Amino acid sequence: MGISVGKLELYTALGRIDPQYALPVTLDVGTNNEKLLNDPLYIGIREKRMTGEEYEDFVDEFIDAVTETWSHKTLVHFEDFSTVHAFRFLDKYQNCYTFINDDVQGTASTVLSGFLVIEKITKKPLNEHVFLFAGAGSAATGTADLLVKELIQRGLEKDEAVKNIYLCDEKGLVTKDRPDMLERLKPLAKDTSMAIKSVAECVEKLKPSILVGATGVGGIFTEQILQNMAKNHEKPGIIALSNPTDKSECTAEQAYKHTEGLAFTMEERQILGVHGLWPCSYRTIHDQLYAVMANFNARSDNIGRFTYLLSLSRRHQRLFFRFLREHLEKVMPIVYTPTVADVVNAYGLLFRDPTGLYVTIFDRGHIIDVLKNWRAEKQVRAVCVSDGGRVLGLGDMGASSMGICVGKMALYTALGGVPPNQLLPIALDVGTDNEELLNDPLYVGARTKRVQGDEYEEFVQEFVDAVLECFGPNTCIHFEDFATPNAFKFLEKYQRSFCCFNDDIQGTGAMSLAGFFNVERVVQRKLEDHVFLFAGIGSACLGIANMLLSELKRRGLKQKDACQNIYMINEHGLLNDALPGCVNEARKFAKPLDCVKLDEAVEQLKPSILVGGSSVRGLFTEEVLRLMAKYNERPVIFALSNPTNKAECTAEQAYQYTEGRAIFCGGSPFPPVTYNGKRLQPGQANNCLIYPGLALGAISARASYLPNEVFSVAASTIAKFTSEENLNSGNMYPSMRDANEVSFHVGVSVAEYLIENDISNLRPLPENICEYMKNRQYSLDYGKSLPETWTFPHFPVSYQK
Repeated sequence: MGISVGKLELYTALGRIDPQYALPVTLDVGTNNEKLLNDPLYIGIREKRMTGEEYEDFVDEFIDAVTETWSHKTLVHFEDFSTVHAFRFLDKYQNCYTFINDDVQGTASTVLSGFLVIEKITKKPLNEHVFLFAGAGSAATGTADLLVKELIQRGLEKDEAVKNIYLCDEKGLVTKDRPDMLERLKPLAKDTSMAIKSVAECVEKLKPSILVGATGVGGIFTEQILQNMAKNHEKPGIIALSNPTDKSECTAEQAYKHTEGLAFTMEERQILGVHGLWPCSYRTIHDQLYAVMANFNARSDNIGRFTYLLSLSRRHQRLFFRFLREHLEKVMPIVYTPTVADVVNAYGLLFRDPTGLYVTIFDRGHIIDVLKNWRAEKQVRAVCVSDGGRVLGLGDMGASSMGICVGKMALYTALGGVPPNQLLPIALDVGTDNEELLNDPLYVGARTKRVQGDEYEEFVQEFVDAVLECFGPNTCIHFEDFATPNAFKFLEKYQRSFCCFNDDIQGTGAMSLAGFFNVERVVQRKLEDHVFLFAGIGSACLGIANMLLSELKRRGLKQKDACQNIYMINEHGLLNDALPGCVNEARKFAKPLDCVKLDEAVEQLKPSILVGGSSVRGLFTEEVLRLMAKYNERPVIFALSNPTNKAECTAEQAYQYTEGRAIFCGGSPFPPVTYNGKRLQPGQANNCLIYPGLALGAISARASYLPNEVFSVAASTIAKFTSEENLNSGNMYPSMRDANEVSFHVGVSVAEYLIENDISNLRPLPENICEYMKNRQYSLDYGKSLPETWTFPHFPVSYQK
């Protein structure tokens, strides 16, 4: 009765309806609330709630009595009926009497007005928003129902109107397999394949732009949920409807802040005995991220930004990874290519504190002792190791290659979610043949010529044995920037012996293959019908060619036929049996042709896909690019050499000399180009979409080894995540803003393949590998600084007089 009285008071106060025309009524049909039934002050009928036909007959009699006593046009306002009865009576009486249900229709109208305001603020029409209703009761279902009607009125078909509207209650996402579902819910229910168990998981996976709470569960919009809403959308809509205030899904303050602070609160400072060690200002995570960005932007060059981030990672690791993930497109070029090349060049000058392990040729016989010095020895699950033999396009960089390993492993965590304490960057210092380094007083490595031959191979073998003994037989070893002959030698030797991979060969191959898959979609021409010309016969080009060869053989081609349209050329000319200095791995691609210059090869072979891995700046000249455009409607140009100043051509050159028809991809990021009024978006074949997820999958599944097929699986996953928008603009890869999601799904695909093919040592197998992996990822949120407390009973003591 209290609710009815309050509502009718507002009829008068706001609607100016004469109070003599308003009558509050309570239908007392009993209650199932035991507390009320046992309350001596309860004023209602002390019986269990009436149900079924008896209840409905009673309500019918009440409606008939109202209309007979006062008029058929008397407004009957239903309030606070259970969801089932609310919709049942609404459907039954709406077209017969002057009738409303405020929980369903009133709430829906109010929320829809909020949606219309959000539409104006975000400058995004309702049909482009994704709606998630937390709750599937009267308010949520009624609002969703009215929203569908609004979208249909705007010209959408019903299927389109319900497509981006989701409901989630305590059982999870509302799906079509639910028993005893309300008729009103059925059009909104989703396919059973979308098995999502919680609001938090819905927010993470569905990325709603508008979140509506109608659960009656106070605080259900947690820090993580609000944080994810803010991460996914610049202006997320948060509507917390539940009453009273203590039942609200979140407060306005929480919604505005999106997250709690990561800094110590005043209470924590006092209890932990650190009060006074910081200024009194309390910073939230967004305050801290703002300060990091201000410091980042204040640096005058990219080296300065790199050193600042390196310092941040050491003193505030979680904040560093949070900053990297949230500003990936801006920060990636600093921690990875192209800036990492400058870091390697200046490594001796920049060196401050060790960020990994340095194992030198002089540690032979004691490598395992060196590994045991690592502070997190018992937790290491993956190592990234380089001997600096061929770093990017820089050549022999010796121990300075540590910078590459550190950058790679930062992305293991930022993108793959691999906990940083499970990762170890290692430089194998076997000397260097780089005279400039040997004569540099700031060089941090061994000042000796690079060790070769049996001594070198025995050293690497001892290192591998020590890693597997020290950290465990399922440790993943990521080989990075070894010289081409050594890279192939160790890959062939170790690939099926333990869990290892070579990113320069297999990672680059898989990343390029993902791009090729999307080229097929765009140009409507199968890979087996393309002609490939690789400019370069090093690790990258051979890795790509081998991955392509495996894919063509998987499609049914014999090796000879698969190799027929794959050509390779370097500074000495087209690869044939007489070409000097080539590794054996390249011989299968040799052709009985003589051709010295790249433009001659393009003229003669008429390739449809031109891939650069030469580290020769400007190799793809105007003439070469014009020839590619002459023979192809959509010439495909992959200029993959890193860093940017080693690229075979720029995106602008590729578009300019092909009349804007090129599909261009670089190894480093290139900005968008506008050609004849059309915005063209270069792709980036960045291995960071491969190796973080690959490592996550391998570690999670405890892989025995990594067959080539897992790289095809990874490539296929990446290709599937590329949006139509990207493909239409010429970008054959997912956007970097989606790199975290892509990496996780690469990891899941790899783990599933390993488990299905019995290459996994994970026991017992989890019921849901996706959830298993997600639960083991590194959290970017702070845990509690204070220990849990709990109540404890008081035991009074009785004293005898």
